[in-house]
Amino acid sequence: LQTYRKGQYNPKVDLEKRIHNSQIVDLILAMVHVDPSKRPKINECIQMWNDAVLPKSFSRVFYQLGSSFVRP
Repeated sequence: LQTYRKGQYNPKVDLEKRIHNSQIVDLILAMVHVDPSKRPKINECIQMWNDAVLPKSFSRVFYQLGSSFVRP
């Protein structure tokens, strides 16, 4: 983790060895970007990758589940 934060490690190489779907690799890399301000919000991830990576039913189920944790 420290080498990643210092820019001495690129997780893309290891991810591509284990995950053979480039869209999933891109999704993971976006979510773990070193600069937190460049990480997409969860709803952005869902919108950007819903059709390509996530099952079509995911966004509906996720929002229903997520809304149950919101305080009134």
